[in-house]
Amino acid sequence: MKNKPLFILSNSLLNVLLKKESSNVARIIKIGLPCFLAFYFVVQHFYPGAMSPDSINILTQARTDNISDSFPIFNVYLWKFLDQYVVEGPAGMLVLNMLLYYAGLFMACYSLAKTYSRLSSLVCMLFGFFPPIIGILGAVWSDITLTSLLMFLLGLSVITGFGAERDTLSKPVKYFVAIIGLVIAFAAVSTRHNAAAAVIPMVFLLFSSLMPNLTKGNAISLVRFGRLLAVFLLAVMATVGFFAASKYLNNAYTVEKKNFWRVTVLYDLTGISCRTKKDYLSEILESGQGMDNICALYTPNSYIPLVFGEQIHELDAKRRFKGVPLKIRDGDDDINEYLLKHWMSVIIDNPIAYFKHRADFFLALTTRSFGALWAPVFDAIYSNELGVAARDKVDSTVFEEVRSLSLNSIIFLPIVYALLALVVFGISFVVILKQNSLSNRILSTFALAVSLSGLLHLLGVSIFAVSSDFRYSHWLIVSSLMSVALLLFSFIENESNYK
Repeated sequence: MKNKPLFILSNSLLNVLLKKESSNVARIIKIGLPCFLAFYFVVQHFYPGAMSPDSINILTQARTDNISDSFPIFNVYLWKFLDQYVVEGPAGMLVLNMLLYYAGLFMACYSLAKTYSRLSSLVCMLFGFFPPIIGILGAVWSDITLTSLLMFLLGLSVITGFGAERDTLSKPVKYFVAIIGLVIAFAAVSTRHNAAAAVIPMVFLLFSSLMPNLTKGNAISLVRFGRLLAVFLLAVMATVGFFAASKYLNNAYTVEKKNFWRVTVLYDLTGISCRTKKDYLSEILESGQGMDNICALYTPNSYIPLVFGEQIHELDAKRRFKGVPLKIRDGDDDINEYLLKHWMSVIIDNPIAYFKHRADFFLALTTRSFGALWAPVFDAIYSNELGVAARDKVDSTVFEEVRSLSLNSIIFLPIVYALLALVVFGISFVVILKQNSLSNRILSTFALAVSLSGLLHLLGVSIFAVSSDFRYSHWLIVSSLMSVALLLFSFIENESNYK
């Protein structure tokens, strides 16, 4: 059976991991071993890396230098470098993503294990093997790269702010950590067009980890809130700067302008038109006009039927509607300017219809209200002309169980993690501002930042995304679970609890 080594080692490892030891060597073994095994398991299962049409598109651009604005150029050039100088195909991206993810997990859990030895080992195993996380962890997607970069940034912040003696860190060390952290943050912003919202709280986390007096002492709540707000605004400014730089580079090095943002305009105007029974689309369309065609192709699941001209989300092929694809009229900057104005005008004139449209999309993204979740487990490689062997799925007993869970288990529903993150954010906020809090305010601040990162990412996706892919919720799942762990740790009494 594939993955047999993991089962052979599991029983003996559990005894080692749950021993109450906190020396450096013991911590390295207890945290490093599950991280290494999880790394090996994911790489071995997904190798050379799962690839969807998006993955194939990016690698094609990397090899042909015909770079479009469909994806950020960071992904294209990173993959180009790995493909040319490390290993051909998706394997380089797969290994890099896993190194970042599990290095971040190791740093975070290793730091916490100094005080919370047993619990840290359990948390490490959870994040290493939790089905909703590993189900797509080996897919070569920008969403997974984003998760991996943010996990590394989280680990760097935790080891700096909690694992080390913060008051004794020299300025050169702090500068080095800040530079590395900001480079990772810039890379994260550059990974996805809508990643900035998730990065802001993580930059705040980085800054707060370098400021030992941010939440220390018994200052009144208003003063403490002012400190946190000032650091958060600094994080906003830094992230906005990264976003602007990323957009400049995208515009400067993009060869083919596809104006991919237009699909959001198309999707929103379709949703509003079908709810108000008013045609806001025909005047901007080159083909596909007519409310009957437009609304038969519309679904909260995604925009894809609109541009394919076929209702692909209808599983029964006999009942599947086939119409005319919707295509926006071609044009230069003038048509783009008109589209933006028209889009904003229609939303402002029809706020309730727009809200219902986006609310249904949110439900399609986070629940099973409109059918099964979209690819919560993905280890296939689509047919391609890049020399990467195609496959339907990987034959694995473990992943067959994961696939089965994804169909009906509550642990795969992103809405559960959104609610968890909301609860953690609320509790952390109150705890941080409370004057005589019994919790560890450092960890509470970390929990606040990490939960907010997941929530803001979900908010950004819910407003601008046009496809209810499960991968868009991946960072939400990781961040909400990590925030729960950090908050729980903050309430556990220990001799090194900061006040």
